Amino acid sequence: MIPIARLRIVWVTDFDEVPDDASLESEASHAANMGASAAWIRQPRWTTNQRLWAVDVLRRLGWSVIVGRDARAAAGADGMQCAFEGPFPDSPLPFGVSIHDPEEAPVAMARGASWLVAGPVRNTVKRGNLVPGRGFDWLARVTAASALPVVAVGGLGPDDVDAAVKAGAVGIAGISVFRRR
Repeated sequence: MIPIARLRIVWVTDFDEVPDDASLESEASHAANMGASAAWIRQPRWTTNQRLWAVDVLRRLGWSVIVGRDARAAAGADGMQCAFEGPFPDSPLPFGVSIHDPEEAPVAMARGASWLVAGPVRNTVKRGNLVPGRGFDWLARVTAASALPVVAVGGLGPDDVDAAVKAGAVGIAGISVFRRR
């Protein structure tokens, strides 16, 4: 299981192409300088072997690693991240579930989730479309509905950790905030 303290600031990787070792290490260093200590490898278009490579590189660098939707690649990681719509893994590997409504929290808990990722908290862009944020009051309703640790996502960065924790989350996850400009 990934230590909860490492979920305080999660770097959600977002590579268009598979980087080389040096590029991945450079991006990881940049994210670590911003306070991240866990990485969520979410590349849906990557092969399992590409994800396994990234897990290996990041683990050697001391990162806690979560892999999105690929149980084979997640085998060497600390856990896996799944969409609420499923499927959920049938393995002993700890997994988180991305939720978008407080009512989904108890369902994810009942299906074996170890943590939740809730959002979007702030406005964000997904596939070129604006997705309206729900706010920190909404996040507080999600955390109140869950006995599991909740990580806030959606338009957030390291400066939002205190507000997320005040709403009951254990931390934040971000994509664009960690991109080099």
